Amino acid sequence: ERAFSEKLRSDSGIVTLSEIFKTFGGIRVQDAKASYDEDRKNVIRVLTDGCLDQSKVDALVEGEISSEDEALVDKACKALNEAVVQSMQQCFVRSALTRVQVELESCLVGYAQVGLLCNQ
Repeated sequence: ERAFSEKLRSDSGIVTLSEIFKTFGGIRVQDAKASYDEDRKNVIRVLTDGCLDQSKVDALVEGEISSEDEALVDKACKALNEAVVQSMQQCFVRSALTRVQVELESCLVGYAQVGLLCNQ
């Protein structure tokens, strides 16, 4: 969190957030790994809501799926992928806003202290 906070304070803070959001945009739940291939196959079956038969699920897990079937999987997972990306982006925005608010409050306290010193 400290590195994230420092990056936000730098001149490239907005660029950093943009890069993070761009990376999040590439998230595909269908590419997630599992400890066991059978677990991953079960997850793929649920994600694709049965649009792939067993041989196509096997091919996906083995990385040998056809582009036509890949398009089916992409379509089946689109809403979930978008929800995951949106949730992660919102989390980072909340974190960034919290850091900005803390920095602003710290700055205001500093100015108030300077004002007190000047008025003495």
